[in-house]
Amino acid sequence: MFKFKLTLLILILPVFLFSSNYTRMLEKKSMESRNPNLIRFKIAHFSTKEGAPSFKSLNLDGKAYKRGETGTYLVQFISSVRNDWQDEIKKMGGKLYGYIPNHAYIVRINSSKIGEVQKLPFVQWVGRYKPAYRISPKLLKTVRSDIDGTIMLRIQLYKGANRYSITDQLKSLGAKILRNEKGMYYDYIRIKIPVEKTKDIATYIANMEDVNWVERFYEPVLFHAWTRWIIQSYHTSDMGSASAGWNAALSVDATHTPVYSHGIFGQGQIVGDADTGSDWDNMWMYETSGDMNFNGSGTTFSGTPGTKFVGYQTLGDNLDGASNNQKYLAGKYLGSTGHGTHTSTTIVGDSAWHDPSSDGILARGDGIAPMAKIAFQDISTTPSKTGTEGLDGLPSDLNNLFLWAYNAGARIHSDSWGSSNSDYDTYAQQSDQFMWEHKDFLAVIAMGNAGPNSGTIGSPATAKDVVSVGASQSGAGCNVEATGEESTVWQNPGDPEDRYGSGWNPDGIRDDELETMVWFSSHGPTDEGLRKPEIVTPGGHMVYAGWSTGSTSDGPTADGHNGGYSNTSATSNGTYLCQMGGTSMATPAAAGATALIRQYYTDGFYPSGAKNSSDEFTPSAALMKATLIASTRNMTGYYTTDNGSSSSRANVPTNGQGWGRVVLDDALYFSGDSRKVEVHDVTGGLNDGQQQQYTVQTGSNTAEDFKVVLVWTDYYGTQSSSDPLVNDLNLTVSDGSNTYKGSVFGTDGYSTTGGSYDATNANEVVWIEGTNAANKTYTITVDGYDINHGPQPYALVICGDLGEATDTSHIYTRPDTVKFYYASPKSKNRENKNGIGIAKKVYAPTLGLKKINESNKFSGAIERYIYSNDGLR
Repeated sequence: MFKFKLTLLILILPVFLFSSNYTRMLEKKSMESRNPNLIRFKIAHFSTKEGAPSFKSLNLDGKAYKRGETGTYLVQFISSVRNDWQDEIKKMGGKLYGYIPNHAYIVRINSSKIGEVQKLPFVQWVGRYKPAYRISPKLLKTVRSDIDGTIMLRIQLYKGANRYSITDQLKSLGAKILRNEKGMYYDYIRIKIPVEKTKDIATYIANMEDVNWVERFYEPVLFHAWTRWIIQSYHTSDMGSASAGWNAALSVDATHTPVYSHGIFGQGQIVGDADTGSDWDNMWMYETSGDMNFNGSGTTFSGTPGTKFVGYQTLGDNLDGASNNQKYLAGKYLGSTGHGTHTSTTIVGDSAWHDPSSDGILARGDGIAPMAKIAFQDISTTPSKTGTEGLDGLPSDLNNLFLWAYNAGARIHSDSWGSSNSDYDTYAQQSDQFMWEHKDFLAVIAMGNAGPNSGTIGSPATAKDVVSVGASQSGAGCNVEATGEESTVWQNPGDPEDRYGSGWNPDGIRDDELETMVWFSSHGPTDEGLRKPEIVTPGGHMVYAGWSTGSTSDGPTADGHNGGYSNTSATSNGTYLCQMGGTSMATPAAAGATALIRQYYTDGFYPSGAKNSSDEFTPSAALMKATLIASTRNMTGYYTTDNGSSSSRANVPTNGQGWGRVVLDDALYFSGDSRKVEVHDVTGGLNDGQQQQYTVQTGSNTAEDFKVVLVWTDYYGTQSSSDPLVNDLNLTVSDGSNTYKGSVFGTDGYSTTGGSYDATNANEVVWIEGTNAANKTYTITVDGYDINHGPQPYALVICGDLGEATDTSHIYTRPDTVKFYYASPKSKNRENKNGIGIAKKVYAPTLGLKKINESNKFSGAIERYIYSNDGLR
């Protein structure tokens, strides 16, 4: 029976997750999350009432542990896992690793102690953590090789493992060792093997006791200024054509750039960026060699910050690699792209010719947060024209990548690269791991350019806690050659091959369709069903930023093409621009927007809408992400469906556009605005069974939608799990007559009543149309529904025509969280036929004579435990 279930899940699960009925999948997962006996691995789901399935036919069942040796076990608890329960196991010498739904943890402990663990009154079931749980099911199927007939595997090891003994064993199997590195929480080995040996070698590795996980390693790749207006105001009425006279040097104004008009340009903010290298002395960065603060590998930041670069970490080299000589030949991309110069300039580029905060001038190549600084990490070795540009500088553990940037002062990190792997893998886990341990740090990661079909997202954008960014059309190009000093006329539509405005539409859709996703933008969901992306920013082929070739003779033209007009004045400190397109360009735009959001809070603009030092505070990553989602608008164009198409559209939320395109003015209140904002950055968080309620009153303005966004930085998941969510919060909004559950939407892009709570994603939204939201009193409830590693902090952002914010929130305990347990630690006649689970759980509301009598199934003395918020007693 279990063998059949195993085969079914391995072969069918990915197809099910990529089906068109995403809502039905979420409802099914919500139902599964409420089954107290269910264990949910990627390789199989099973009930602990029936016991674990056998994997002997796959040589992945493992062997029983000898008494006294360290074993790895799966321990399932009777309900949401309390911290004091975990502490009891730690006192026995156990070490807890990843969480497995439902209500289970991986535990490594001396096998002589496992009997004591089984007798704990809050433990329901214990079983060996089998080799089958340690291997990606994708490795058990036929896999395609890389170009040279091989594939790479990434092995995650428990700390303390003898890495060199393991590599010796792998060499004997014919594996080539590529990396053998220490990580922050685990250690890592990367190998290359012949593709035909994949299943055998991966199975051998999974049977190693010190292995936590083995998966295929996918080589990370790059995911190749109107953006300022689009993401601040979406006010496009004056941007229609060249005749409108929009020049490269534009003035800040409250209509088009309302965030800039209040003096927010990114001052005091530091953004991390890991990419191919940045031309640090171009005219948008204007750093001198004497001011540059180069750091080597590692996590320690040192030295004196420069003017624009607080630090430049050389994980690959210290070259910008900006020569636009890349070409595709014999299955490889040769040459370099200038990718890192483009992304870093998009975030913080600031023309050396002016100061936008004093003169109000926005040069064409300026970034989204032009007065922020950058902590740059060069993860690429710049190749020759006949070499291949790879991201060989990326460490095996992204915790180490992020920690250097964090130590340099960055609280936002932009990553315009990723793999082709669409599940919650090791990179995704590491991203969530770092954010859980550093809850004021937000990673902003590109979705990828493999769209528009569903499930084309690439890791690490598959992580729960990061902001995954999709790309929308940018809507404009240039029709006049320009250097950084010149004023360039814009046109719409525009493209280097369309200088006179006839329209560029290789997919049948003009590039000025700002409501349309770019056709190549990858779509979710992840293999586990996480909705992705969260947000969208412009990333079409009209995103301009600084550029440099390091040559005065072979540089591209001002618009980045090698044909046409030659810019012979180019130098290594470049003074001209290049256009690129991709989620690689949308991501730094989103990171720059996040820097503006962070400054809004750190400079004290909330809640009054004016800068006030007494209101300054440091926002959590959850609040920055919630503000981004709160600022989104529904996109009505093409490629917005789950499975993107140039002929179909869908309203939010979808796996095409996520929650929509960012318009910051919708979520940042400034004095005099009709749209108000209320935020709650709850750093203490909720334990299981706790609820927090808020009351808000709306006004009579029917033009303002009412929007509530809940975001939490969840405890990191486990790669072997079919559901990486660990702590589940529920959002409920009620006006007394209608009750809305978070993320339950109709086809019109607004919340609807009924449905099931989202048990998959670490964000929930209620969005009510303005005509239905006026003159209402709303009760907003955040419920700690299933907290397995608490307490769980969260952020809540409320937008609309709101009355004055009042402190009406309070925390209380759900009535059904007083739980009664009956257990007989010495009983041999236990309810669980496997003889391991010993606890009987009864919820207080259903407690009665019949339930009490059921305790007679246990022989011997009966012990009664009452579980409430103040402990087990």
